[in-house]
Amino acid sequence: MRRLFLAAPIALLPLPAAAAGDMPNPAAVLAIFYVIFGYLAMAFGYGFSAMRARPAIVGALGFTLILFGGLCSIYGLQKGLHALLVVGAGAFLLAPMLGLGVYLGRRAARRAATRKVLSTSGN
Repeated sequence: MRRLFLAAPIALLPLPAAAAGDMPNPAAVLAIFYVIFGYLAMAFGYGFSAMRARPAIVGALGFTLILFGGLCSIYGLQKGLHALLVVGAGAFLLAPMLGLGVYLGRRAARRAATRKVLSTSGN
C-alpha cells in the first residue's frame, strides 16, 4: 500500500500537460486534492477509531463551533456562515475516507487483540 501512495505522485509527473507547462484539467486537479485530503481524512479516521462514536462526534462539533465563533468574530456572520458551509461540504465529501480510516483502525485493533489472545493461550 505504501508503494502505491508513493508511486501515484511520481506517475503524474510525466503527463504531457505537466511537461508543457499548460494548465491541467480542473477535474484532475480536484481529483488530486481529493486524494491528498482523503489520505489525511483517512489518517484522522484511523486515529479516531479508538474512540467511541459519541465523544468523536462531540469533539468534531466542538471544533466546528470554535471555528465558526472565531471566523464570526473576525470576519462577521456572513463570511462565517460561508466558511461553515464550505467546511460542511468538505466534511460531507471526505466522510467516506474518514469512515474507511475508522474501519481500518478497528480492524487493526481487532487483529492485534486476536494475536495477543492467541499468544497468551499458547496456540
